[in-house]
Amino acid sequence: HGVIWILKGRTQITLQRPDHPAAVGPNPGLTMQEGKAVWETQAGTDRLVVTLRLEDCSDGMSDLKYDYAAEVVIGSETLKGCAGKAGAMPKGQ
Repeated sequence: HGVIWILKGRTQITLQRPDHPAAVGPNPGLTMQEGKAVWETQAGTDRLVVTLRLEDCSDGMSDLKYDYAAEVVIGSETLKGCAGKAGAMPKGQ
């Protein structure tokens, strides 16, 4: 099984993972960098960087397809996965 993590963001960016406290930082808005949307913030003592690229993505554990590839860097850790808009997330059959 892959690592499960959830990222949410409106006025703040929240990264939730099992066995870790939630990492929360202010949402400064995105910047576009070479075709990628990037958010950079501070979550406690850790720098939190979220990058989304518009490209087909599969989570590797199901046949579900997502519209975005996601990368989250929190401190010295890098998490990779797939993303979609909340109302457009794929549903299991």
